[in-house]
Amino acid sequence: MSSVILASDYRNEILENIHPGHVCGVNIEGNIQYSAGEPQHMTFLRSAFKPVQAIPAIKHDIQGYFGLTNRETALITASHRGEAFHIKELEQLLEKIGVPEEALLCHPAYPLNPGLKINW
Repeated sequence: MSSVILASDYRNEILENIHPGHVCGVNIEGNIQYSAGEPQHMTFLRSAFKPVQAIPAIKHDIQGYFGLTNRETALITASHRGEAFHIKELEQLLEKIGVPEEALLCHPAYPLNPGLKINW
C-alpha cells in the first residue's frame, strides 16, 4: 500500500517535515466520498482520533450544558501530560459534570512529562 504526502511543513522556505499517510472520508452510509492514499489501509488511530471522538459531545453542546470553559472542553479532545494546570482543569470538569474521580478507569502509565516521571 502506497501512502501519499498529506502535508508538508516549511520553515524559512526550507522543507522541514513531510507527513505521508492515508485519508478516507465516508458519508453516513459508509460510501467513500474522498480519499488519498489507500482508502482500505488499517491503522490504530490512538490520540489522533480524540477530536473526532469528541464531536458528539461538542455537537450536543456539552460546553453550554455544563458551563465548561474552553480549557475544560479542550481536555476531551486531546492528550495531556498530567501537569498541574491539566489536573486543575480536569478536577473542575469532573465537579461540573458530577463524576467522582473514582469513576474514571485508566490503565496505570508513566507520565510523559520527564519531571513528573522522576517522582512517580
